[in-house]
Amino acid sequence: MWRVRTSVWLFAVGCGASLATGCIGDKDISFSAPSALVVDGWSSLQMSDFCSGSKVDLCSSEKLQSIESVTVDDPRVLEIVETSAVPAELTAFNPFPGIRAIHGLRAGKTRFCIVGHFDDGTNRQGCADVTVAAPDHLLFDYGCESQVASISSQTPWITPGSVLSFSVRFAAGSLDLEGAVVRPIDSAGLTQTDNMRFSWTSPAAGGSIDVRSAWVSGVAATLRTYTPDEITSGVAGTPYYAHGATKPGDSIEVAVAEQIGDKRTCNSLAVTARSETPEICLGPKGEQTWSDTDPGRTSFSVVAEGTCRLSLGVAGGNGYVTTLQVPLAVVNPADDGRLAVPDDPCPTKGERTCTPGRWQYLECRTSPANGTLSWVAAGNCADKICDFVDSPARCAALATCIACR
Repeated sequence: MWRVRTSVWLFAVGCGASLATGCIGDKDISFSAPSALVVDGWSSLQMSDFCSGSKVDLCSSEKLQSIESVTVDDPRVLEIVETSAVPAELTAFNPFPGIRAIHGLRAGKTRFCIVGHFDDGTNRQGCADVTVAAPDHLLFDYGCESQVASISSQTPWITPGSVLSFSVRFAAGSLDLEGAVVRPIDSAGLTQTDNMRFSWTSPAAGGSIDVRSAWVSGVAATLRTYTPDEITSGVAGTPYYAHGATKPGDSIEVAVAEQIGDKRTCNSLAVTARSETPEICLGPKGEQTWSDTDPGRTSFSVVAEGTCRLSLGVAGGNGYVTTLQVPLAVVNPADDGRLAVPDDPCPTKGERTCTPGRWQYLECRTSPANGTLSWVAAGNCADKICDFVDSPARCAALATCIACR
């Protein structure tokens, strides 16, 4: 499967004219090929006109009509063939893309070139150097995502009865190899969803499965379930809230990534929580201790200004395994009617107010265009919030009215 990550992009310059002649990228090509390919791996080759044909590019876009020639310096290392030659097992999920397919035959390095004929009558050439190598290990991408601080050591550990989706690719030492192969791993107990993608549905009672491959020796990975009592720590955060203005009763979402030792699990259990500062924050229903059925997520409600401190764990686990501190700046809901946006009309020249987002403050000034008074951006509060420190009447009298805090 062709991936931009490991592809070499070559631009065959064809015109070399100046901007005045309107030839930026005209008659050039974009050409992609793998830089490293696994032995017996298949990948696609792409060739097209480099120019999009827009007025900004000042060039025309032509279509590739045919392949005129293909040359490979060492045909023992790789071959370039029609995409129809790709094994049926690799086209079962999706048609194989590209103008040609590249097939790694044996370990080595070689260079190949392709000449394409375009509908403007030009022939354009793209070349690439390719390393073909035998793999010595597999790389797995489990797609374990979290909305809190990332942990580099992700593991194929999931809860019983859940699904783990993953992709595999080959590597030789530190060299990442491109190319899809037939049966990259033994799929017994797994479901293949694409050429190099699989999924595992873990048993409801728990269990594990060893992933093996005929291409490399030994166990490539062990997928397993975990139980709540194995969780030793975690990382928590507020994915949708940074330091900003809040009001009493506001709900703030919390995400929790669980860890066993220094490794993160791939999915999460239901979260348990306790507010250590009930005068500042409580649970979603005003409770001091609570649990949530949504895996890896919970929320708290704002009570008053200060730092909300939470203890967090997992349902069925051994107590609380991590903590979270969230500074809260609470504003008066009654001041919402005093907020404004730039260009809105304003009553008193020199008066100041805050924007709805509370990160910017405005000043009432006379418009040079029509002489009317309107709100104009006067500054921002950076990592603080804009808030009112005096009454509307005193603000209108031009007293100190707002502050960044």
